[in-house]
Amino acid sequence: MTTTATTATSVPASVASLDNYSALAPQVHFNGVATLFKTLAALPADCDGLEVGNVSTKAFQDIDAERDRRHRRLRLMFLPNTGCAIITIPTLHHERAHMGLYAQNHFGAATLPTSGGNAGSGEGDSGGGPLIRGDGSQVPWPTFVIESGVTQSLSSLRVKARWWFEASAYRVKVIVLVKVIRTTHVVHIEKWTTAAGPDPRRGATVTRASHGAHLVPTMEQLVVVRWAGSLPLPQVPRLDRSHSDFQVEGAPLVLHFEELMDREPVAGTPEQDVLISEWYLQIVAQEIWTSDRGTA
Repeated sequence: MTTTATTATSVPASVASLDNYSALAPQVHFNGVATLFKTLAALPADCDGLEVGNVSTKAFQDIDAERDRRHRRLRLMFLPNTGCAIITIPTLHHERAHMGLYAQNHFGAATLPTSGGNAGSGEGDSGGGPLIRGDGSQVPWPTFVIESGVTQSLSSLRVKARWWFEASAYRVKVIVLVKVIRTTHVVHIEKWTTAAGPDPRRGATVTRASHGAHLVPTMEQLVVVRWAGSLPLPQVPRLDRSHSDFQVEGAPLVLHFEELMDREPVAGTPEQDVLISEWYLQIVAQEIWTSDRGTA
């Protein structure tokens, strides 16, 4: 999808880096698999995430096995250094938030084996990458990941992004975070990539070719889509919520070919950057705010 660029939304200077793992604030502490799944069953229907503390590697393996036994469509992330698991519940609004952007790419799901090993494990909402990287190697990591959240906090999404970058040794190249803010009817989209940081051994900067040794996550783009029609939005009939009533700042969302495929595009072929236009972002927002429950 192509479009002409609009004025980019400034990336806030206050967001200099991704949130640290310590930013997680578990809502519950692990006290057995049965208790945890009772807690999940009692959550509100629109809740799309739960942060669980006091999770050991063995406990996470038990959660993973019980998830599969119950055939629950949960996505799991485990951060062994903090003893925390993030459980994503794919509600309707949650799925629409990431699948709309995913539809502009041609990748499979970014799910890694949930072994709960030393580096932890993660299952992204959407994403993927080439089977063979630009240098001919096969890497069991996606290049591109989308994480979305409705009741999940933006801080939690940023922690997820940090894990993807660090656990993959920066083989993950670009992460898009989609936060649905229901109180103000906003879809907040952050694109994170990496930049060369200072080499602590020599005080010098290094290039991307250093396999992530001194790369720093950087928010490269911020896109905000907000409802600009009649208020209050919940009182507007769903069929009257037009895509043109959503105002977009920062379009197009740009996903560079080199980041997605880990190689340069071949000259003379259709290979090029993916530009997600203002119009398409309006459609994504319309899909979110016209879902079955209406009020989102």
